[in-house]
Amino acid sequence: MGDLKLIKKRWRDHLRGGSDGPNDFSIGLAGSFTLDPVIPYLGGQLLGLGFDRPEVRNAGYNQIIQTCLSPNSGFGDQPLDLIALIWRLEDLADIQNIDSVIAAIELLEEALERLCSEFNGAIILSLPPRPSVQHSVIVKFSQPRDDLKAWHHACMLLMEKFADRSRVHFVDLEDIVSGLGNAAHDSRKYFLYRQPYTEDVYGALGESIARIVRARKHEPKKCLVLDCDNTLWGGIVGEDGVGGVQIGDDYPGSVFKTVQRQVRELKESGVFIAVSSKNNEEDAFAVFERRPEMVLRKEDIIVSKIDWRPKSENMKEIAVELNIGLDALVFVDDNPFEIEEVKANAPGVECIQVPEELADYPAAMVAAGKLFDRLVITDDDRKRVVRMRSEKDRKDVAQKLTPEEFLAQLELRVYVYQPEAEDLARVAQLINKTNQFNVLTRRHTLEEVTEFVQNEKNLLFCMAVADKFGEYGLVGVVMLSDNGEEWRIENFLMSCRVLGRGVETTLFAHIGDFLSSLGASHLRGGYASTPKNKLVADLYERHGFVRSSDSTYEQTGVEEWISPLPGKSRIPDYVELHSSRPQLT
Repeated sequence: MGDLKLIKKRWRDHLRGGSDGPNDFSIGLAGSFTLDPVIPYLGGQLLGLGFDRPEVRNAGYNQIIQTCLSPNSGFGDQPLDLIALIWRLEDLADIQNIDSVIAAIELLEEALERLCSEFNGAIILSLPPRPSVQHSVIVKFSQPRDDLKAWHHACMLLMEKFADRSRVHFVDLEDIVSGLGNAAHDSRKYFLYRQPYTEDVYGALGESIARIVRARKHEPKKCLVLDCDNTLWGGIVGEDGVGGVQIGDDYPGSVFKTVQRQVRELKESGVFIAVSSKNNEEDAFAVFERRPEMVLRKEDIIVSKIDWRPKSENMKEIAVELNIGLDALVFVDDNPFEIEEVKANAPGVECIQVPEELADYPAAMVAAGKLFDRLVITDDDRKRVVRMRSEKDRKDVAQKLTPEEFLAQLELRVYVYQPEAEDLARVAQLINKTNQFNVLTRRHTLEEVTEFVQNEKNLLFCMAVADKFGEYGLVGVVMLSDNGEEWRIENFLMSCRVLGRGVETTLFAHIGDFLSSLGASHLRGGYASTPKNKLVADLYERHGFVRSSDSTYEQTGVEEWISPLPGKSRIPDYVELHSSRPQLT
């Protein structure tokens, strides 16, 4: 969470310094108790995460329902990016009366539905903490308390109703409060000011909200790079031997085993795990292979750089091999020299040193894990590591064959289909992270993608690809709008990992045939040049489009191209096209 005093000071200094230009993120807070103490911690955390001019507005005490029904009433007319509703059950209902609780939750439910329908931004809803001691009965002690029954009931109702909403995110206030124990409550301030909690709770609450905001606005890190000796296990394998390094259920080996479980969890969520260690490779891998206490196995490591070179050089090679930027790497090492060497020579890599107090190591990894935050973890994320291994197999085969022979042997299958609800999170993710093969570089939130799909004058096609080595997953998106006999490309992007396989030609061919069957006569496409998308500057020309002198895009700087339908693109002989959603594993 960081030093609360420093976070608070950062916010005060920001306010004193004034603000030039528009706010880069605006948040509205509404609570069933006084939330003023949260503001400096939330604002300070956002500044620490790279926001220049965050704004936090407070609707005032006990304004949750009013905020849901009329957001402008508490926050003014300037638009908000996010509204956070923070509440306790005992503030809304008589928690000894289950009927009172049900009535209060139903009212909150209805108000939240209204907010979801009328507010276009993101919504954070807290899960309430267990009822506080001031509101608990003092007689009944050997039977389940009515207030706890009411609390469980309220949490289940709201999770069932709103957990699957794309714009609604949750903060678990109970987790924050219970984690701090007695240090969470401030009875005096509750009775005086309706501030039931200590500064630690408000700081943690501010951090939780800021974490969600960061995940909405910034790309997560993609690869965790770990040293071996005294980082993945205790001791030095070159000196202590495979049997002498510390890993297991007893301290200090238990700490390293806990960290490895954390790393394995990140890997299973789709984070790449790499190793950079100054060691003999056969010694290091012998620990993975011969120590059964190891949670991480050799096959969990996507890239290994076990040598005696500067680790900054290894970082650069890892980034190249995974086709990601240096700023997508997080490096963990116990040696301060190695940390400083990477910071100096591989700028952009986030560096984390193993704490001197070894017992603090798992907590440091929890903090590091936040750098990989994604609000939605898609199936494509979870399969990313497997797909990277398949890509390595493809490269091995490609090196032995001519390009034509390689494509002929791939057994390439291309699926072009209209998405189902579960595809939309991946669609939005691809739209917002694809830079090179992206003709217009338009970014859309998940909410905007959902709205686009629901408009009957629009079409959105997804493209998934697979071959004999494995699945690439959902790798392409085309967004189209109906302008009468002419359709227009509103977005066309594709992952670079399927370049050179003719799949974009397959996609053009399918779209041309589909739109032609609807009676369309022409397809218009636009190209907006950016420093990163020169790759697609000639995309339309290569697929039979000609330059258009008409201008129909509102976006400035768009070069427009047009093609009669069904168009000149034909499906390559080596591609098997499926016009249905794939049943991929």
